Amino acid sequence: MRTVAVAHDSVIVFLSSGCSGCATFWEQLADRRGLAAVGDNRVVVVTKGPDEESPSALRQLCPPDVDLVMSSAAWADFDVPGSPYVIVVDGGSGRVKGEGSGTSLTQISGLMRQAHGDGASSGGGPRIVKPRSDARREVDVDRALLAAGIGPGHHSLYPSEDQGR
Repeated sequence: MRTVAVAHDSVIVFLSSGCSGCATFWEQLADRRGLAAVGDNRVVVVTKGPDEESPSALRQLCPPDVDLVMSSAAWADFDVPGSPYVIVVDGGSGRVKGEGSGTSLTQISGLMRQAHGDGASSGGGPRIVKPRSDARREVDVDRALLAAGIGPGHHSLYPSEDQGR
């Protein structure tokens, strides 16, 4: 199940079997008209792992034609604050195009279209909102490089012509 280097974006929907706020999402996923809210994008539902979720409840909630991943690690990797939460991943680059919480797939799709339109109208292209975990990792890497004496413009960051041959 790829989300990078594919021709479509992926809408990753973080849900829980016991979350009352997730009920509308589960209903819309079961209704083909509800999936129309995300267009041609691929939908992947991510719940926490089997130690924190009810697999039998998820079998009843998640339609068989919707991809379901049970992964607490994914919640940590994307720094998901709670459910329901949606992250849209660009299929070409794998970058997060937008993320947020809402009450339904319909509402989230409206927010994503608005964010894309706002970014396009400002001339900067779609606004990319990175998960906080990515930003923290970047800060950690920058600190480690600076501690090693490697800063912006350092020669080791740019291969010489001899290395390219």
